[in-house]
Amino acid sequence: MSYLVLARKWRPLTFDQMVGQEFVSRTLKNAVQTGRVAHAFLFTGSRGVGKTSAARILAKCLNCDHGPTAEPCNQCGSCVEITEGRSLEVYEIDGASNTSVDDVRELRDNIRYMPRQGKRRIYIIDEVHMLSKSAFNALLKTLEEPPEHVVFIFATTEPHKVPETIQSRCQRFDFRRIPRPTLLQRLGEMTVKEGIRISDNALGAIAKAADGSMRDAQSLLDQIISFCGTSVQDEMVMEILGVAGPVLFLKVSGSVLQQDPGGCLEALDEIYRQGYDVAQFYRDLVEHFRNLLLVRVLPSPEKVLEMAEAEIQDLKKHVAESSQEDLQRLLNLLLKAEADVLRSSFPRIGLETTLVRMAQTARLQPLSRILEKIEALEAAGLRGRAPGLGAVSGPTAPSRPAGSPPVVAPGPQAPALEKPREPPSSLKPVPGRTTPEPRPPFNRESPSAREVSLPRGAPQPREAPTPPRNPTAAGVVWEGTAQAGSAFLDAVRKERGGLATLLEDVSVWDFSREFITAYCEQGCFLYEKLRQPEAMELLTRIGRECFSSTARFRVRPLGERPGSPPGDAAPDQPPGKQTPGTGKSAAMDEMRGNPAVQDALDLFHGTITEVKPSRDKEKGP
Repeated sequence: MSYLVLARKWRPLTFDQMVGQEFVSRTLKNAVQTGRVAHAFLFTGSRGVGKTSAARILAKCLNCDHGPTAEPCNQCGSCVEITEGRSLEVYEIDGASNTSVDDVRELRDNIRYMPRQGKRRIYIIDEVHMLSKSAFNALLKTLEEPPEHVVFIFATTEPHKVPETIQSRCQRFDFRRIPRPTLLQRLGEMTVKEGIRISDNALGAIAKAADGSMRDAQSLLDQIISFCGTSVQDEMVMEILGVAGPVLFLKVSGSVLQQDPGGCLEALDEIYRQGYDVAQFYRDLVEHFRNLLLVRVLPSPEKVLEMAEAEIQDLKKHVAESSQEDLQRLLNLLLKAEADVLRSSFPRIGLETTLVRMAQTARLQPLSRILEKIEALEAAGLRGRAPGLGAVSGPTAPSRPAGSPPVVAPGPQAPALEKPREPPSSLKPVPGRTTPEPRPPFNRESPSAREVSLPRGAPQPREAPTPPRNPTAAGVVWEGTAQAGSAFLDAVRKERGGLATLLEDVSVWDFSREFITAYCEQGCFLYEKLRQPEAMELLTRIGRECFSSTARFRVRPLGERPGSPPGDAAPDQPPGKQTPGTGKSAAMDEMRGNPAVQDALDLFHGTITEVKPSRDKEKGP
């Protein structure tokens, strides 16, 4: 007898021998056992996944001398004839060679005859999608209501070309690609029984090249055995398959991870000299780095990777010193080089530059290590160095320039300020107003003076800003402390730089627990801008965060400043003159000093423009 190739020799004879199609096998076996066998089946799937084998096994189940049975005996005359392909009751028709209406008409005339020996007449039409549209239409009526002794089994690799009218009259079974581990197991069993010595790496390369097709895997193994004999070497397998072996891929990835561009170029030159296709090597290299990433990320990569256990262990050792972030960056660089390799006139140069770029990519430091360094720096040099209250302790405590005011924790009460510094000689006291008494130094033992320890992620208190760049610019007069004014201005500058620039033109500032007052010329742009509700709301909020929870911002004409000299009148009241109807200037001063009038002005953001005597005063005694 002539030699029988492995694909035919190891063709499955029962449903239990089929691998990778458990769903199809179980459904067909149950259908035969329960007597619910349909009159037409449609088997779909890629090449070499067992469509024709399943059709023959089903035919044996139906025509076995001991059946119908889900387990054909493969010993009776009917089973042997079907296995050898010479049964008179099973017709295997090539759809590509019988595409016309006349072929279908002949088939339709023959199905009327009863089987001579078996129980059913079975028609297996392979590549049924090759039938013409007219042939499909001629088959419709027969397919919908065939004789009871006829079963149609259609097989196709392109089900979308089969008309819906045909598919609706069949039970469809989709055959899946056979997983790589299943192919490895099946090939291993075959080589053991055939007496072939071959490594798992070589079998893995064969299974990968087969791409889910059992017939392709068996054909490749048959070719390799013919070349190598009973002892197969890994290098010979890679040479026959025309692909780079795992050793070359590990060499390239090792050079990349060790940041050795020269090693990458040497490995690529070796691949090129051995005649491997650069484009195919690039695709395999992308898959290799993807496997490295999965091995690094997944605790059990065996469930995802279709690889031998020895290969997975090699990959784990390979990426033991690499981080997940680095592998992800390298894979992204490789994916972005697709146009430079696959669609370039110089694919080798594109791949070389990509590998050099990957090898020169700086490695990322783990986030945990960076946080440890930051905490070590904080513990060594940043805690306890700030004056006043001391630095805010905690993992996210912000740093502050030396000499800046202390950080004050927000609270409902106004915090105590440090002892005011001696104001510069250019800052002269305001006439008619007593200089506030200096507050005592802050007591570090008081409850509010303790270091504020905040948990990680909690909102941090506002920093006390540094003194202004030029505190004496534009002749500013600070009533209260110069430090308080500088703190307020820099706090505004952090949130609204343009508004802080306008505030530098304010002539006089007055800071107290209740009010933050800006005195400027009435009617000017600055005066009107600061009186806008949006600006007043923002400045009030910042003032409460910096000084007191009850503080409010207000703007007043320069002439309304308490203690101002008689000649310091508002712009609409020139010095030495009074607005008609206002009476004496003492009445104006009296109204300005009235608490009820001040509350009304603050509530409505108003100003005093005229003071009229009451009717009782006009009538006189």
